[in-house]
Amino acid sequence: MQGERQDSKPGFAILVSLKSPRSSSVSKLLSCRFTPAEMPLGEGAAVVKNHGLAHSTEKWPHPKGFAADGHWFFIQMVPEKEENLPEIQSPRPCPPDSPGQSETPSLKVFRDDEPLTTKPPTPPFQDVRLVRLVGQGSFGCVYFSLWSGAAVACKVIKTVITKKNQKDLEELTAKPHFEAILSLRISHPNLVQTFKHGERALELKKAQKVYETWIVQEWCDGGTLQSICNEARMEGKRLLESLEIFLEISRAGQYLHEIGLIHGDLTSNNILLKSMPISKGFICKVCDFGLCRILGDDSEEIKTNSLGTLSYMPPEVLQSQDHSLTRKTDVYSLGMIVWIVLTGKAPYPGLTAPQVVIQVSRGKRPVLPENLPEDLLAAFRSTLAESPESRPNFSELVDQFSKMYKDLGGMDDDEAFLIETQAEKYRASQSAPNTLDNKT
Repeated sequence: MQGERQDSKPGFAILVSLKSPRSSSVSKLLSCRFTPAEMPLGEGAAVVKNHGLAHSTEKWPHPKGFAADGHWFFIQMVPEKEENLPEIQSPRPCPPDSPGQSETPSLKVFRDDEPLTTKPPTPPFQDVRLVRLVGQGSFGCVYFSLWSGAAVACKVIKTVITKKNQKDLEELTAKPHFEAILSLRISHPNLVQTFKHGERALELKKAQKVYETWIVQEWCDGGTLQSICNEARMEGKRLLESLEIFLEISRAGQYLHEIGLIHGDLTSNNILLKSMPISKGFICKVCDFGLCRILGDDSEEIKTNSLGTLSYMPPEVLQSQDHSLTRKTDVYSLGMIVWIVLTGKAPYPGLTAPQVVIQVSRGKRPVLPENLPEDLLAAFRSTLAESPESRPNFSELVDQFSKMYKDLGGMDDDEAFLIETQAEKYRASQSAPNTLDNKT
């Protein structure tokens, strides 16, 4: 392989001549993009879209184990245009403030009136490629994807429009659009970051139409919190890990509540894990904002017809006809997560949804072993208090879990500095983080 730089900026573009024993020489234009070596590779999703360095003379802090002088970067060479790919005519990406839609050609292959999906569909972004399906539910699918060579997750929310629900078209399409816009505008180190979104419509047989909302988010490689809750975490290092998990979720809840948002479906399945070089190996990131509700300026509750997971819902929500959500709804949900993480068990195993409602209405709550630290037991009981007024807020829980964690010897100085550095990088941006433009 031989290359020639096409621009004066470091690594902007390179014309590469490729030759193999079985083929003749082929020229290809590649974008050479830099990701600072001190950053985890997963954090580069928003970075690699930058062509070259905006400030090539800027001093980046060198990572541990590297020489003190010079700049260290991962170099990714991304083809300007992939060969043998079909022309993308559908879904244009939506700008943050003015989402739009565009029609696409009808699908040609069907099975039982559904499009045949032997391969991941073509996304509405020319720089995003879907690689494999990693999750599927009633809402749609989640794919592991590549955005200009960087790992991201692509969530595809599908809304099927038929003759029967045609009159509710605006309401049906508003929900996924709301989630896309909302998730794009919130930013915190313990929330899954959204980078961009797009929409499109597909024509199906029998006068059906499918509206798709595509949301590109950061890739969390550790799966869900629920996936690691298969054993108890109540002693020694495992207890410290549990407290750190509770602290991270509480920080996310604190941020959401401070800006007037109620998550509405805070569960162990809606918390993703992302690998990080800290003692427990990952950080928690709250995801899925489809049931989020926005509080008014002077409002402390909001009525809803859509409830989250029943076993995480407090009694006042299950017993009321108008299903009013408050900030204390999320606090109760955290209490259930505390129990699941510490015990490795489901809160109401073997019970149907109506049976769960009856148990919660009768005041039945999960109980933790008495040999746990008393302050942890007290915090757990307070989150599941019958009265919402008796439950703490997330700010108080952040203080309580922080104190417990430090009292048990958690977090050395190096880890604390690393976590705070990551937090500062996120707080510096209200949209997709662009680390190359931020001074570190």
